[in-house]
Amino acid sequence: MRYGDATLLKILFFTQYYPPEIGAGAVRANAIVSYFRKINWNVKVLCERPNYPTGIVPEGYRNNDRSVETDGGITVYRVPVWASRRENRWQQTLQFGSYMLSSFFTALKLNPNFDIIYISSPPLFGAVAAAVYARITGIPWVFEVRDLWPDSMLAAKGSSNESGLFRLLKILEHSLYMRAAAVVCVTEAAARRVREMSPNAQVHVVSNGADTNIFRALEEDEKEESAPELSQQVFYEGDGLKANQSEGVKKFRVGYVGSVGVIHDFLPVIKAAKLCEALPEIEFYIVGDGSKSRQLNELLEQYKPANVKWVGLRPHAQVPAIIRTFNIGLNPIRNVSVFNSIITVKFYEYLACGVPVISLGKGMMKQAGDDSGAAVTLPPGDAEALSAEIQAIMHNRKRWNAMRRAAIQYTQENYDRDIQSARLAEILKSIARKD
Repeated sequence: MRYGDATLLKILFFTQYYPPEIGAGAVRANAIVSYFRKINWNVKVLCERPNYPTGIVPEGYRNNDRSVETDGGITVYRVPVWASRRENRWQQTLQFGSYMLSSFFTALKLNPNFDIIYISSPPLFGAVAAAVYARITGIPWVFEVRDLWPDSMLAAKGSSNESGLFRLLKILEHSLYMRAAAVVCVTEAAARRVREMSPNAQVHVVSNGADTNIFRALEEDEKEESAPELSQQVFYEGDGLKANQSEGVKKFRVGYVGSVGVIHDFLPVIKAAKLCEALPEIEFYIVGDGSKSRQLNELLEQYKPANVKWVGLRPHAQVPAIIRTFNIGLNPIRNVSVFNSIITVKFYEYLACGVPVISLGKGMMKQAGDDSGAAVTLPPGDAEALSAEIQAIMHNRKRWNAMRRAAIQYTQENYDRDIQSARLAEILKSIARKD
């Protein structure tokens, strides 16, 4: 049914990342598509064959297995890409470029009866495929910007040198902003940057958030039924600490869940863990994998903190149960100016589970932390301040409980995924092709 006589839309959704992949891009795309399914919109998704962040295509998705999946009003096309861990520029270029080409040629085979095209980026190359397809078919398209590319790409290199390629990508970025029917950013800071670059672009903000039906704090009489092995080792105590049943020692768990990638800086985390070694009740858990895993392993080898456990990648379905084992969630952002415009997805997921957060960051991360009343934001890279803050919160049960209550209220009232997806749906309805 077309938008011309109802509010039901047909959408072609370009997103390189999609479940069973993990990470912010896949989580956001899944949340949006799930909401569209709830309101009976018809969506076709063009995503890569799953391999992020390990570069390994799981069993069941190799060759042409499960290249097309359907679930209600959702059809998912998993297109072939050059799978890798994306540890260098060439691996990234091959992976992103292969998605651009395969998603575009797959789209050409579809019946172009869509009301709107939605592209989620980064990477920027997928937006090129969507823009060209939109030009051919005459369908309006909306450009979602989760990260400011190519600025974040330059930051990932740890360089301020703007190469010829970078300048070409900036021209492409500006062109895409101007050609899209609308640009959707995830923070106000990113939206300001887009408006400065392209004043005539139609820019909206639809924030990230958390699915509060899944990411939530358990009631006192609820049992954790889906807890993975690492969370079965602990349980809540009345004083806010957790006890490790095998050791009989109360533990204050400081945890990180997410990608081990270019945005996050683990050096201050490992240094802070080393500073906390004299306190046996403090333990650090790192859950995740990604393009910077080798560097994290080198830090662990260099500092050899006895209180850090890195358990690698876990399925996203286990993440809420994992987070609920934390007393504090960590959000360590690298000290790069372009990252001042982001608020990480894990920030909302920690808070939704009733877990206070310590962020190392600036800009939007600090603003969101201050607004929530449930987070402390420290200067990027400051291991001494991180260690001191962990200990201060651990020794102040009243403060920890107050932050926990504020965390739950903040996400439920402002950053539930359905609230944000409903805002996006209204934007798309105003733009969609009308017959």
